[in-house]
This record gives sequence, structure tokens and C-alpha cells, in this order.
Amino acid sequence: GDPVALAVPDLAARRSQDPPLAVVVEDRVSTRAFDDERPITAEQLSELLYRTARTRGTQVVDGGEELLSRPYPSGGGLYELEIYPVVRSVAGIAP
Repeated sequence: GDPVALAVPDLAARRSQDPPLAVVVEDRVSTRAFDDERPITAEQLSELLYRTARTRGTQVVDGGEELLSRPYPSGGGLYELEIYPVVRSVAGIAP
């Protein structure tokens, strides 16, 4: 399918409003019951991907190799994962 442009969340505002990590970890629960009547929104998917998988920047090094900077660590900035969400049920995005 065609690429879908997602909104860029205001990370500075989120940082000031986010709960501490200890609260998030302690309040976390798993679920196996999914609600197709109330799917996540395009904005929620956008924020999840922005916080976890965006490319923050690139740096070209010797030999033309491009190193990335992402929100999670990777040895040598090589980041072997590329993420392609397969959307089935997201409010505001066609499957």
C-alpha cells in the first residue's frame, strides 16, 4: 500500500507530562482481550512509533557508511531492525 503520513507528537510536552518510569512499570498489565470496537487511533500509533522507532539523525562515516541514531541502543549505530506496521484496526488509517 501507499505510505501513510503520521503526525509528529510534541515530545517536549510529553516529557513534562509523562509519569515516572517506576509508575509505568508497576502499573503495566498484559491483555489478551482486544477491543475491535475501540481500536487505537492514528495519533496513538504515531506516538508509539515516534517514541520507539524513529530515526533521530544520521552520520556518514568513512567509506560512505551511514550510521543512525534511534531512541534505543544498537552496537555501532547499525540498527538491524526496520519496522513496517501492518495495520488491521487503527482508527483513522485504512487497513
